[in-house]
This record gives sequence, structure tokens and C-alpha cells, in this order.
Amino acid sequence: MSKDRAFYVGYLPMPRRHMVFLWIAAPLVAGALGALAGVMSASQRDPGDGVWDTGSVVLVEGTMLVEPYPLVIDDGGATHLLVEITKTGADERAAPFAGSRVTVSGYSLERDGRRMLELVDGDDAIVRGEGASRAVAVEAGAETVTLRGEILDSKCYLGAMKPGDGKGHKACATLCVTGGIPPLLLSWDPDGTVRHLLLVDADGGSAREVVQALMGEPVAVTGRLGRIGDIETLAIDATSIERYSP
Repeated sequence: MSKDRAFYVGYLPMPRRHMVFLWIAAPLVAGALGALAGVMSASQRDPGDGVWDTGSVVLVEGTMLVEPYPLVIDDGGATHLLVEITKTGADERAAPFAGSRVTVSGYSLERDGRRMLELVDGDDAIVRGEGASRAVAVEAGAETVTLRGEILDSKCYLGAMKPGDGKGHKACATLCVTGGIPPLLLSWDPDGTVRHLLLVDADGGSAREVVQALMGEPVAVTGRLGRIGDIETLAIDATSIERYSP
């Protein structure tokens, strides 16, 4: 080997040529990697501002409804959807309290003014309250509309996953709705206003079976607008849903 050729040995001082190369190359490589990371981050879509607070238990008092999905409407008229831990609906635990005044304990999920409680474990997650339940606003409207958007599972979208929508989330959304999580339609008005509509079937019951095969897909949906508390609903049937290419 030529004596002029630098050769690095770990336990000897680094040759000057290697030292100069590293002083130049290392910052360039680090800068290039940082720039690449910045470009990749900027190209990612916004995962949304949903919040899932598992650090503190929230108590909500109000009237329990179990149809079309378990939910509590508090005294201020705000609607709180109820689910269990993991990809499971709260139908079984909520059923004995239908129409009753209750206090519900759970972990809060919230996004864009839409609220959900993930029930805590134990028999005291739902406790029957004192006094009579209050009348709640449940409206089955007559206005028929056709909306475009995406059908998604409410739990992931409201904060359990980020992002909780899109085709990449299709398998998860399908499992959630199959397990009992209420489905939502995410839609946009022509002026850009975002709408979150709780999907129900043509009779106002659960629409889980109707939408299972269409989770995470761009769809056009025709149905009747309604309202439960402060959540807008859309009553649909299977024949009203059509896939489309955005």
C-alpha cells in the first residue's frame, strides 16, 4: 500500500484527509436530511385537532338515549356519544338506562364541537340519577338532501386516531363500526363549512350495517336531515349511497 494513502485505524489519530472530509461532509449530510424531513412533513395532510383525554375522568349528567346509538344529552343540550374501550359500542351497558337521568363517567374525546365519552371500567360508569329525565330534542326532519363526503367511525375521527379518516384508515373504521361505534358522514358545504352528520337508517335506527362496506370511501348520500340534541343526523337507506371519484 502506498505510504501516501491515508488509512484510518480506530486506536490511532484520524488522518488529516479524513478529518477534512468529515468536517465538510457531515454538516452537508445533516442539512440534507433535515431539509428532506421538512419537505416530507410539510407534504403530510393535517391530522386534525381531535382530543382524546385519557388522563382524567369526566362526569356528564343528563338524559340517556340508546337509539339510534347510546348517548347522553346534558342539561345544556349538548350530545355526548358513548362508546366502550377499544373498538366497541356501549349498547349493552347503556340499555338498562334508556330514557333515564344518569351520571356517566368516561374519558373525553372531542373535535369541532362534537363530543364522545369512552366509558370507564366498572359498574359505576353509568349511575342512575335523581329526579326525572328531561325532555330532549330529537327531530326527524322532512328535508331531503344529497351530500358528498366520507363515512367514518366517530371514535377515531373525534380523537382516538390521527388521522382518523381517509382510505388509509378504511380497515380500522370498518372494524370500529362493525364493533358498534356510531358512523358519521364528514361533508363540506359549498362555502367550505364542515358538517358532521350522525348516520341513521331510514327508520331512525342504527345505520352500522348499511354503511359497513363503504367506510373510508368518497360517497354521495341522499337522506332526510334531522337532529338529536346538538348533533345533525341524516336518515339514509342502502340504495341511496353511491361511490364517486373526487
